[in-house]
Amino acid sequence: LIFIVFAGSLLFYGIHYWKLFNDESGNVYDFKQLRKYAWLQLAIASLAMPLLSNDVFVYLAHGELSNRGIDVFSQTNVLQQSIWVNHLGDIWQDAPCVYGPVNLLITKLAAFFSFGNIWLALAAYKLIHFLMGLSIIGLIFQMAKSPQDFILVAFTPAFWLHNVSQVHNDLTGCFLFFTAVYFITHDKVYYSAILIALAVA
Repeated sequence: LIFIVFAGSLLFYGIHYWKLFNDESGNVYDFKQLRKYAWLQLAIASLAMPLLSNDVFVYLAHGELSNRGIDVFSQTNVLQQSIWVNHLGDIWQDAPCVYGPVNLLITKLAAFFSFGNIWLALAAYKLIHFLMGLSIIGLIFQMAKSPQDFILVAFTPAFWLHNVSQVHNDLTGCFLFFTAVYFITHDKVYYSAILIALAVA
C-alpha cells in the first residue's frame, strides 16, 4: 500500500511537473516566486527519511571509520568494523569505499558531529545536502535564461527526491558541476577546471 501511494503521488507530481515545464498557455512565471517554491520543496524533501535506499548509512559508516584512522579505500571488510554496522545491508558489508575523497570528507564531517549517534550523523549529513541544494537553486536562478529552464532543473524529482530527500551523494557532484558552469559563464575557466576535477574525484 505504501509503495502504491508513493508511486501514485510521484506519478501525479511528474505529470504536473511536465505540464508546468511545457506550459503553452502564455502564463508568465515570476522567477523569484519559482525560487521560493523551489526552496519550500527542498525544505520539505529534506525532512524525509531515506526509505528508497540505505546508501547514506554506508557513506556515514565510512566517514565514522575514517575518523578513527581506518583506511576505508583498500579494505574489503572494513564496514564490519563500524559502530553502525547494524544499519547496513548485508550486501554492502564487504565493500570498500568507492565514492572518492570528496564525499568521504563530507561524511567524516557529519560523523564527527554525531557523537557516535547515527541519527545525529544523518541529520548533519542532511543539513549539508540541504545547504548544497539551496546553493544549486541559487546557481540555477542566476544562470537560467527562462522560467522553463529553471523549472526543468529545480523541480525535477531527480534533484529533490533522489539527491535531497534520499541524500544520495550525486548531489555533491551536481553542486560542484553547477558551480563550475557558473564560473565558465564568468570566464573563470581555471576555477571551473578545479571544480570539475573535484566533481569526478
